[in-house]
Amino acid sequence: MVTRAEIIRALEATRQAGCWFSVGFRAPFGGQEAELTPEDIAACILDGVNLPARKTGLTPDEYAEWIEQDGHVQCSAKTKAGRQCRKSASGAAVTDPAEWKALRATAPYCPIHGG
Repeated sequence: MVTRAEIIRALEATRQAGCWFSVGFRAPFGGQEAELTPEDIAACILDGVNLPARKTGLTPDEYAEWIEQDGHVQCSAKTKAGRQCRKSASGAAVTDPAEWKALRATAPYCPIHGG
């Protein structure tokens, strides 16, 4: 089996030869692209790391929610039945994952629940 150090050494050699690696991934309103480091690629190969989540700074579950909600943050209110409201919180869709995560952390509400 190839080791992490061997993968990283090989990828660093390609960088020294002028090659760069990037990943394109889904994002609200289209896609984004991010440069990959040798460590990113080794983590993907050996650990099954979700590269879009890693490069956006989101967890895999947060990344999936960001995509599923198309950049909107879900209302944090509970319905009368005790389930989370399925509507989007007030405000525009957020294409920056860090801004989306920060907004999500504020637990906003949709217009029906006072947002």
